Amino acid sequence: GPFVGARQGPALCYDLNYGSRAVVSRDWAQSVGLLWSDGLGMLIAQGVASFEWWTGYRCSIDEALKLLLRAQQS
Repeated sequence: GPFVGARQGPALCYDLNYGSRAVVSRDWAQSVGLLWSDGLGMLIAQGVASFEWWTGYRCSIDEALKLLLRAQQS
C-alpha cells in the first residue's frame, strides 16, 4: 500500500491522545491499513520518570499501567 516505509511494513499512526479522545484517529488509521498506537504508553513513561525525579523513588512502569487502567475503570 501507499503507507509502506523503508522498513518493509505499514507505517505507524501515533496519537498522543489516549482513551476516548483517540478513537477517531484509531478508526481512520485502521481504515487505511496503518498500525496505530495511542499516547497511553507515553503518559505512563513520563509519569514514572517525573515521579522518580521528584521523589527519588523508581516506580515500575507495569505497576503504573495497572493502576492507571484500574483508575480508568472506576
